[in-house]
Amino acid sequence: MPQTIETLNSFKAIGGNVYNGTLGIMSLMAPFFIGAALAEERKVDPDGRRAVSRRGIYDRHPL
Repeated sequence: MPQTIETLNSFKAIGGNVYNGTLGIMSLMAPFFIGAALAEERKVDPDGRRAVSRRGIYDRHPL
């Protein structure tokens, strides 16, 4: 029985890492997708979309 609990705890630790990694990737991708949607909606140059997405990253992760 204790071995089963240890095995389940190891799965829980792996699941936590996957969950945190997924949220981290999503937080980096979100500004790009938001910028793309805004550029498409406003029919502006895609380079502007990149600028909007970079600004979103800098707002979230200042240097």
